[in-house]
Amino acid sequence: MRRHVLRLAAATAALLPAVLLGAALAVPASATSASAAVSGSAANPRDARAAAAKSAGFKVAAGVGHAAVNWQSGTIAVGGSETWTWNNAAADAIYEVGIAPKDVEEYNQCALRVARSWYVKMPTGQRQFRFTVVNGADHHQACQGKILLNWAVPGTSFSSGTLNPGATTSVTWRHANPTKVYVVGLNPTVNTNSNCTLEITSTTYTQLVNGEKQFKFTAKNIGTVACSGTIQLAWLDTIDTSELWFDDPRAVSPNAKDTLGWFDYPVGATAVYVPGLSLKSTSTAAGCQFRILGYDFGAFLRFQEGMSGSLWMDVQNTGSVLCTPRIQLAKM
Repeated sequence: MRRHVLRLAAATAALLPAVLLGAALAVPASATSASAAVSGSAANPRDARAAAAKSAGFKVAAGVGHAAVNWQSGTIAVGGSETWTWNNAAADAIYEVGIAPKDVEEYNQCALRVARSWYVKMPTGQRQFRFTVVNGADHHQACQGKILLNWAVPGTSFSSGTLNPGATTSVTWRHANPTKVYVVGLNPTVNTNSNCTLEITSTTYTQLVNGEKQFKFTAKNIGTVACSGTIQLAWLDTIDTSELWFDDPRAVSPNAKDTLGWFDYPVGATAVYVPGLSLKSTSTAAGCQFRILGYDFGAFLRFQEGMSGSLWMDVQNTGSVLCTPRIQLAKM
C-alpha cells in the first residue's frame, strides 16, 4: 500500500487525526459494500464522446495547454472502476487522459488512476480509444472526477508487424531528447472478421553512461485474431518545474519500487499533464533504467487550507545500479 499521506508536509501531517498517519483512512460504509463494481467494462465500455458532448467543456479540436474534451465520471467506489471508449478516434492522434478528482470529504483523499488504455480497430474501419479509470482497493473513499482527454499528433510512425493474440513487440527509441516527454499510440489495421485490439503494456526511460537517453515501450495484441498496426510516437515539450513542489530526490536500489510525488497538481485542472522521467546514476560504469508503473491523480482537503492536488507516480528501478529518478512534466 502506498503511503500517500505520509508525504505531505510535516506541518500539515501534524494537524491530521492519528488514523490518517498510516494512510489507513476510514472508509465510509457505503463504499465497502458490493458497490465496488465495474461501471462499463472492456467488452462494453461507456460512451465517452456522448458524455463529452453533454459537457459545457466540450471542444472539437485539441489545443496545447487545455484539454480538448472533458466530462464527469460517475462516483467510483473503493476498488471500483469505469471503462470508457472514444468512438471514431482520429487515425493520426495519440490520446492521453488526465483526471481532476473532486467531491472528497474532510480529512480524506480522493485518488483516481488510469489503469490501462488501448486501441481498437473494428471491421468497419472505425478506430476506438478505450481506457479504464480505477479507485484503488487501498484508497480511502468513493469519489469522482472530471475526465480530461487530449491528443498529440505523431512525430513519427512505423509498423508493429503482425502480432498473434498475446504476442508482443518491444521498441527502443534511441537518442531521445532529454527535455521531452514521450507518448505512444497505436492505429490497428482492419480485420474483416474481428476487432484488432492493441495495447501499450509498458514504458521505460533509460539514461546511458554516455548521456544518451532512450525511451522503450512494449505493444501487445490483446485481441483474439492475428493483426498488425501502426505504432505512433510523439514527444512533448516539458514545462518549467523549478517553482513546483515535488518530493525531495532520492536514490532507488535495483529492482526496488518507489512513488514520486508532485504536490501542487491543479485541483481544477483543465489540461492533461503527462509525466516522464529524468534519471541520474550513482555509478560511472552503468546507466539507469526505470519503468513507469502508473500514476494517480489526487485531491486532498487540508485542514483550514482548502483543497490541494497531487500526482503520484509509481516507478521501478529495472536497471543494475542505484539511481535517482525525477519527474518531468508535459502539459497538453
